[in-house]
Amino acid sequence: MRVTLKSIASASGVSIGTVDRVMHNRSGVSEETRVQVQKAAEELGYKSNIVGKALVAQRNPRKLGVIINAREFNYFAEEVWRGVEAGNEEIESFGVSVLYYPMETVDEAAQLCLLEQARKDGVNGLVIKPVNSPAVQEAIDRFVDDKIPVITCTSDIVNSKRLCFVGHDHRHEGRLLGSLLSKVAVPQARIAVITGSMHVLGHRRKTEGFTSAVMERRPDVKMLGVFETNHNISLAVSIVEALEREGGVDALCVQSMDKPGVESICSLFHGGRKPLICSFGTGAELSGLILDGLVDFAIEENPYQQGYTAIKTMFDVLFDGFVPDSPFCEVDAHIVIDESYRNH
Repeated sequence: MRVTLKSIASASGVSIGTVDRVMHNRSGVSEETRVQVQKAAEELGYKSNIVGKALVAQRNPRKLGVIINAREFNYFAEEVWRGVEAGNEEIESFGVSVLYYPMETVDEAAQLCLLEQARKDGVNGLVIKPVNSPAVQEAIDRFVDDKIPVITCTSDIVNSKRLCFVGHDHRHEGRLLGSLLSKVAVPQARIAVITGSMHVLGHRRKTEGFTSAVMERRPDVKMLGVFETNHNISLAVSIVEALEREGGVDALCVQSMDKPGVESICSLFHGGRKPLICSFGTGAELSGLILDGLVDFAIEENPYQQGYTAIKTMFDVLFDGFVPDSPFCEVDAHIVIDESYRNH
């Protein structure tokens, strides 16, 4: 079995990033940890070939394309970018050029244009957060057919030839959140889902998981619907206002919404009438939302690790011919409440 940085990290009890720093003799690692990682690598039979990789890169430079939401898109996108850039810093010494194609919107036509530009630029590998559409799937398949590996990151696409997906088990996340809400929602609760775009497979699967868990566990509640906002705060506020006029809302599941958006929704409620609100997001964003009483509980995700892992995996694919053991490279996520962020 091939020894990877991930297997060394698991054996030595540290992060993949720490293992990478040790293997490349970089600073920021204690001597104790360095010895621990080196011992684990030796026991697993790891053979580093950094010089060989560098020589290959000099003879045959590689271009790695990255198509993800623009950094300014939302807080989640900012974290993905940080992870991608951290991965880029670790591979640039091997002569890899990372070409960025930021998406300003979740739009099929716009993404197809970016895919075409990446092809014209001659990328050798592609990391992408795909719009879930048949046209995008076909475009990805053409890359793979032309021997250009594709890794999807943070959201997947169905039935494509992509090499693997780096991200969370979105349907399971949705079910976790729905199951927890089912335990605390009032009898005959009126519940709605506010999401970014159902064209993003991650959003769709979270929504499916959430609603299926709620309906299975609480047949007494009324699901008011799934409402897409396309990341428009004003639209989200108008949707909640309409729900209030039509009988009220007792609980909300919100996706892909930053603090100003949640604050705007909460400002509609007065006198302690705020509905239960659950969400998904990063620790940096959720800690403030939860400690301020805006969100009651959430699934904390790790977009930074998703971006970082996708870049490093593609590097291994391009330089080592690495084939992932599974088509799904899962990044951990977990439930958080206010106590999760106390004294942090």
